[in-house]
Amino acid sequence: MWEFENTGWMRKAARDEAERFDVKHPGGPLRIPDGEATLWRYMDLAKLLALLSKLALFFSAVDALGDPFEGEWSHRTFEMIHEREDLWVHAEDAQVNIEDKTRNQTLVLPRPRLGASDPDTIHHWTMGLNAASVRRKTFVNCWYQADEESEAMWKLFAGEKYGVAVRTSAARLVGSFTERLPDYLGYVDYIAYDKEPMPVSEMPPIFYKRMAFTHEREVRAVSAPTQRATPGDVERGQPGIEYGIDPTHLIEAVVVSPFSPGWLEEVVKKTLQEFQVPVPVETSVMKRPPASKTVSVTARGPKAYFAFRQGQRPARVWAECREHVFEEVQDHWQPSGADESVGVWKESECSEGFAERPEDYERLVSRRLSEGQKKLDPERR
Repeated sequence: MWEFENTGWMRKAARDEAERFDVKHPGGPLRIPDGEATLWRYMDLAKLLALLSKLALFFSAVDALGDPFEGEWSHRTFEMIHEREDLWVHAEDAQVNIEDKTRNQTLVLPRPRLGASDPDTIHHWTMGLNAASVRRKTFVNCWYQADEESEAMWKLFAGEKYGVAVRTSAARLVGSFTERLPDYLGYVDYIAYDKEPMPVSEMPPIFYKRMAFTHEREVRAVSAPTQRATPGDVERGQPGIEYGIDPTHLIEAVVVSPFSPGWLEEVVKKTLQEFQVPVPVETSVMKRPPASKTVSVTARGPKAYFAFRQGQRPARVWAECREHVFEEVQDHWQPSGADESVGVWKESECSEGFAERPEDYERLVSRRLSEGQKKLDPERR
């Protein structure tokens, strides 16, 4: 896995027996999530059954995802190569740089081989960026990263009624792979394809998508056999491949769609029991009704407070809030102005140990209280 040895939480999370591959630099800055980052995978019930029965996560071929821009370089990347006559080109030992100083953009083209000329390097990447064969041999498994649920993701990926979401963390995901680790794990960056170039490398730009997809907040696990020192046998045109996982380790909880019928939660619980995956099943927080439908709002009543000031006998004040207590004791102890050394605690807070409840004290009542409220004070009864 890319940066595996240099990312402490990955080394700690991964299983010792899981195979790792030496892979090439993915090209550009790959942003790796923190191990505690919360990940969600929204799916219909059938895909959950597939995960549990096969003990595997499905990695889809990039060209089978349905977005024709997946794994494609941006328009601006092509423009900077094909319209280089209007740009500034200069060479370094290992690369050719194409610069547009008016936009402060630079496109770096690594030399395909030692001693390759500038024209040969530009021609190599002009042809390479058009090649589709590598995209067909690159596979991804996609997750939504956020602490909370997403209504858009529920509706787009979990179906209208019978949907669930698997909640996990980046560390749980890495630690769930039982046979081999994916080659890369990172955030997707969202850019304007007509304005921004992408880093050029032998790996297709699978960590980039158009701005229209920012709602996906995507983290991707990627299998890229062509980027390995030992690629292995991957057939061209495969719709996808599977990676063995331990569902019990992967799944922190299964959340049931807020748009599902009430009985689905019990079905999901029984399904997990049958597959012997003891993880909690939760109702979506989006199913919670508004507070106005569930909370009984009552007027705030007076309570007993204790006020403390060094050199003064503590005071017990029957009042509606701390602010009123301050007003009463400041008038009582120091009419000339505020005293920041005054401490005020509820009687209940004293009982819980936040302050010592005095045995001897003065009794005061807030002048703001009505006669009826004053009679509520237990010590007046």
